[in-house]
Amino acid sequence: MARALQDGHGRGSRPPGRRVWLRIRRGDLPQAQHETAYCRFEDFTRQRDGRVALGDWLRYRAIEQVDVIGIATDHCVEATALGAVEEGFETIMLLDLTAGVGCQTTDAALAAMRAAEIELVGEPLLS
Repeated sequence: MARALQDGHGRGSRPPGRRVWLRIRRGDLPQAQHETAYCRFEDFTRQRDGRVALGDWLRYRAIEQVDVIGIATDHCVEATALGAVEEGFETIMLLDLTAGVGCQTTDAALAAMRAAEIELVGEPLLS
């Protein structure tokens, strides 16, 4: 799940304004790709006239910042956060709303996200 903030005003700020809540689910990719696509930025959203990549969908709505939450911190959540950065979005990981699978893999995921300059907010949890 990702929360996208429209017209963001800097890291960690939560100005009053328009927020877009977007629940991203698997299912829009063909089965062969679906099984390996951990990053939601590799998926598509359905539109009346076809499929639109998530990054394009957010940019069309002038979204500049995404907050990432979900299970598992050390797998699809990490991949989605890194994908958001690669797509050019300011990215914040809300750790209190995520859960990692293992200590070592979660620590490695957090290190990778820090290296990518993703803002980590809260304390990491393990499932």
